[in-house]
Amino acid sequence: MPPFKVISSEEFNNSNIKVEIGETYSFYAKGIWVDLIVPCGPNGWLKKILNCEPVLKGVPIFKLCACIDKDLSTAFPIGDKLENKKMEHNGTLYFFANDVEGFYKNNLGSIEVEIFKNV
Repeated sequence: MPPFKVISSEEFNNSNIKVEIGETYSFYAKGIWVDLIVPCGPNGWLKKILNCEPVLKGVPIFKLCACIDKDLSTAFPIGDKLENKKMEHNGTLYFFANDVEGFYKNNLGSIEVEIFKNV
């Protein structure tokens, strides 16, 4: 499948990929996106600002992440590479930048992620 563009200013980017429990996927991402004025790649950046936590606590701000059906309890970090990720839920795969809730509109740019279903 062609690379999927993850737009940093969107809270959830719908890939329209349906996943099922037990399937495994590999993800490879590249590009630069901007958190307000901080450019970074898919691995995000580490500095904590204003005592704010991103939606996935303990994961770098702006790291590329994914979840199933917009449910953050199913979320997992990807960064620039995640191989052989076994799906634990059925549903649609959504991608997002791990930003602080309510701060997505000040973001610019996008990351491209290649998605491979492992057989």
